[in-house]
Amino acid sequence: SLATEPLVPSQPGPQGLPSNDTKTIAKKQYDEFQKAAIEAPTPALIVAGPGSGKTSTLIGRTEYLINTLAVQPEHILALTFSRKAAQEMQERLAQVLQRDNPRNDKGFNGGALQHTPTVSTFHAFCAEMLRTYGQLVGLRPDFTVIDETEGYFLLRQLAGEMPLYHYRNLKSPAYYFPDILKAISRAKDELVSPEQYRLLALRMLESAADEEAQLSAQKALEVASIYALYQEGLRERGDTDFGGLIMLTVQLLQEVEEVLYEQQQRFHHILVDEFRDINRASGVLLRLLAGEERNVWVVGDANQAIYGFRGASPANIANFQQDYPGAVVLPLSHNYRSRPDIVDLAESFRWRQLELDMDSNSKNAVSTGEDASSGAPRNVQATRMTHAETYVTLASAEDVANELAGLIMDIRYKHAQGYAYKDMAILCRTRAWVGKVTRALALADLPVVEKRGVLTQQHIKDLLSIVLLLADASGMGILRAARQPEYLLSQRNIETLLLAARGQTRPLSWMIFNDEAPLRMSVEGRHSLSRLSSMLQSLSQFAPNAWSLLAQYLFMETSTVRDLLIKAESKLENAGAGVHENLQASPLLADYLAFLQLARRYDQQQEMLRRRL
Repeated sequence: SLATEPLVPSQPGPQGLPSNDTKTIAKKQYDEFQKAAIEAPTPALIVAGPGSGKTSTLIGRTEYLINTLAVQPEHILALTFSRKAAQEMQERLAQVLQRDNPRNDKGFNGGALQHTPTVSTFHAFCAEMLRTYGQLVGLRPDFTVIDETEGYFLLRQLAGEMPLYHYRNLKSPAYYFPDILKAISRAKDELVSPEQYRLLALRMLESAADEEAQLSAQKALEVASIYALYQEGLRERGDTDFGGLIMLTVQLLQEVEEVLYEQQQRFHHILVDEFRDINRASGVLLRLLAGEERNVWVVGDANQAIYGFRGASPANIANFQQDYPGAVVLPLSHNYRSRPDIVDLAESFRWRQLELDMDSNSKNAVSTGEDASSGAPRNVQATRMTHAETYVTLASAEDVANELAGLIMDIRYKHAQGYAYKDMAILCRTRAWVGKVTRALALADLPVVEKRGVLTQQHIKDLLSIVLLLADASGMGILRAARQPEYLLSQRNIETLLLAARGQTRPLSWMIFNDEAPLRMSVEGRHSLSRLSSMLQSLSQFAPNAWSLLAQYLFMETSTVRDLLIKAESKLENAGAGVHENLQASPLLADYLAFLQLARRYDQQQEMLRRRL
């Protein structure tokens, strides 16, 4: 059971003094599968599906290492793939360690607990190591991790040296650059250097059996030559890109034995969350850090690899036993999140659609203690109560028109049964389908809000570009800010501004902020830059934090939100709708509100960090 003990008053401290906390954090109770995983010998792979308590089990493993095996916290490294997951892990670890050290009144980094485990994403961990040792692999001490925009401009600078044929576009010479950057990034995820890329392309060409294969090989050769120029450009600057962080760290550990030894002595136990998202570069890094001790404990779900664009694959979980012979493989077989009928449906789908073709007798098969040779699926047990009513219905339609008509009919039926429109959600497999469904519902006079991630919306990206101009010295926010009507700059004006900044050895953001327009800029461009500069100066003067800055821009510097509020108020008066329907009528307004709330939470977190320090 996952039930926890009730909170109880803490005991008085030494000499009868009361503790700072009046309550202690409840100690978590683990089920039999979680206990086995927590206490497993290493190397260990924990195969866990959604809702099985993966992160809780990882926290329990850390607690077990510290309190039972007497491992010093500073010798534990916990890695994951997203900043959100790393932050959640760090916060939950802080609670556990503070509970186990009640006199630690300074929080996670002070008091009785002098040292703590290192919790980080793979890329942040590598960036920190390169800040210390990067000069050994060609980086300058204050190197920059260039983003896609800077990579794009680096390719533009090198365009005259590129032997382009297949990727030449006379109307737009830089048309293929984003795709080429993605190919280079994927190569780095596989630890493929420019020379190795060229050799692989040559092998493709030698083995090409038809014109299509020959064309693919020739394109690969062209990418290899661009990759070499791009990498040389980075080397001359002493910088790296995001994909190069892990690649350079692997190079560092392979070439400099002293650094490898130091890291292995520092981290005796390595825990990895979301192991399903590992790629070749991350896997090699993990094996180097683990060394001969192989104290590696990883948890992941083979059917949930979400970073496929960076080389993540369910096969990485199957290959774990090859990388670590004799590894223990254990399942987490309880689902605490979903109803039994949903769990049963998901298990059936997983087995029939995702694992039916897997050769259970192959060396890549992952055994979890079940009879793999029988072909029987592993059982995931639901812990929630069963409900009488049907929860999952499969409907089949002859074509798209009938599918959309059936969807509309079902929505109207549920609304007639008392369900509010705001409590209904439609999930689609692709963005194209989202558009089709949205248009169909609108034509049927049904209220609809097309929701994508707030930060993926174009109008929110426009807003972020303004923030970037104040926060990022590179000034790359200008590329998007310059598309906005109030600050419109042509590509030639932007390039003129970039060249002037480089010639004067000044940050681009400084020139924008101070309205330092080069003489070669057009008259219209100078006027746009002046308006942008004036607005940025106003924001910096009256906006002490992120929320204030965004609110000042949206409400005072532009009429964006005021116009939306006027339109929404008009619709509200005409329809007599409630607040939620008001937001449905104005999705843009809802997005801005959500983004302001994100900014408020960010400011609160920053304030908490300042107080802690």
